[in-house]
Amino acid sequence: MSMAKSSKKATNKRDIKSKKKTLVKKLETDSDSHSEGEEYVVEGILGAMLCSPLDDDEAYDLQSHSFCSKWIFYVKWEGYHKKDSTWQLFDTFCPQQDGQGSSTHFVTDFFAGIKSSGRNWRSTLVGQKIWLDGTIPGLDCADTAY
Repeated sequence: MSMAKSSKKATNKRDIKSKKKTLVKKLETDSDSHSEGEEYVVEGILGAMLCSPLDDDEAYDLQSHSFCSKWIFYVKWEGYHKKDSTWQLFDTFCPQQDGQGSSTHFVTDFFAGIKSSGRNWRSTLVGQKIWLDGTIPGLDCADTAY
C-alpha cells in the first residue's frame, strides 16, 4: 500500500523575512551548466556601468526608473563565487509580473555605498564602470555576459 506524501514545504518566519530582503530571479539560459528557469538569489551589487548619458536632473534621483535604467549592474549571486557574477539590467530588480516585490533597494544600497566612500557617480562617463570596493583590475564587460 502506498501513501501519498505532501509536497508542501514547511516555512518559518525567518525564511519569509529572508525572502523579503532578497530578490529571487528566474533566469532563462541556454547554458548546459544551468537548467532553464533555475532560481538565483541576489547577494548584492558589486559594480555598475553607465550605458547612456545622465541628464543633469537625473543625476540626483536614485529612485527614478529613468536614472537607474541607464546603468547595468554587476550582480553577485548568493551561493556562487564572485567570478560567477553577471551584468544585469535594472529591470532585474523591478517588480515582476508574477507579483514578486521590488528589490530596487539593492541599487539604492549600491549608490549609497559609492557615496559613503567619497566617490561621485554623477561624473561617470558612458562606458565607465564604478565598483563598490574600488577598482577591480582585469575585469572587463567583455569577460562576462550581460
